[in-house]
Amino acid sequence: MKLLPQRMSKGMSTPTQRPQRTILGHTVKMIAVCLAFLAVCLILPGCRRGPPVVYVEGVVTMNGEPIEGANVGFTPVGTPGAMPAAGFTDAKGKFVLSTHTAKFGGGATVGDYVVIVSKTIIPPGEEDKDSPKVVLVTPPLYQVKETSPLRATVKNGQNRFEFDLKSDSK
Repeated sequence: MKLLPQRMSKGMSTPTQRPQRTILGHTVKMIAVCLAFLAVCLILPGCRRGPPVVYVEGVVTMNGEPIEGANVGFTPVGTPGAMPAAGFTDAKGKFVLSTHTAKFGGGATVGDYVVIVSKTIIPPGEEDKDSPKVVLVTPPLYQVKETSPLRATVKNGQNRFEFDLKSDSK
């Protein structure tokens, strides 16, 4: 009796092993499991990392008038675990803070903050230039954390702050 050699398909090491489908050297089953895990992490909010945040809103005015389009930044001061937060003012000077690890408008972490407010504009006729001239709308005093006199303490629950800048501040 003569034995004939058995044919083996590519990807088989023994005649009884089933062939495995691969993509770039990884089995399709392994890739499917990884994609499913990734999808679950993107969908579930529990996969987001970072400290909890609370709702923070406020109003920024200068000499009693609302400032539209200003950047409002909350920088933590002496509070372990607190994270920076930021927002932009609308036509009424109102802002809502967001933190990097939270959804838009999610708020800020509980703690003490120095507050910076900054608004610049590009005058008409300067928009198309390679290096347009920029005009400061808010005084420089309020634009950096080292000189800003504005402070806020974010507490558990909803928080609302009002900041009135003085245009004659240097």
